[in-house]
Amino acid sequence: MNRFGICLIGSFVLPLSFAFAQQPQEATSPEYKKVFRFSIEEEIAAPAAKLTEMALEESKAWGADLVLVEMDTYGGAVDAADEIRTALLSHSTPVWVFVKNNAASAGAFIALACDSIFMRPGATMGAATVVGPDGEKVDEKYQSFMRAKMRETAERNGRNPNIAAAMVDGSVVVPGVN
Repeated sequence: MNRFGICLIGSFVLPLSFAFAQQPQEATSPEYKKVFRFSIEEEIAAPAAKLTEMALEESKAWGADLVLVEMDTYGGAVDAADEIRTALLSHSTPVWVFVKNNAASAGAFIALACDSIFMRPGATMGAATVVGPDGEKVDEKYQSFMRAKMRETAERNGRNPNIAAAMVDGSVVVPGVN
């Protein structure tokens, strides 16, 4: 099955919003004519990192004006997520993510690296606490690292770093956010 899709459109609008999402592009912004789409719908691991690398290379070769990532994942490995995050942050064209249902854990980390975040009503994002193979929360050393990575990723895209940190640490309180 082909996991990449290419869309040719005159104007690209997703009428969805999220507390993290930046405001929709105003009428004065450029129109996106070539949109390159790919999906991350599996556990975040080495294959997802390779898929992302290949998709971003293909989008450049094709001359895409925008990359759209369709996401539905419960997360996975921090190292693979960080590899994907780095690739998205350094990509030369805007990258948007559409969360179909879930952007949990490593998925939330990856979504924060995208230029814009859109979510289907009822979709969820968060729960980025680092856990071990047994599913239990690992020690503070790792949590501190993940909080810092989440905060820095949010800040790079103009998002509230406290909300990103709260996804890792439930004791972080952000006024006005439940």
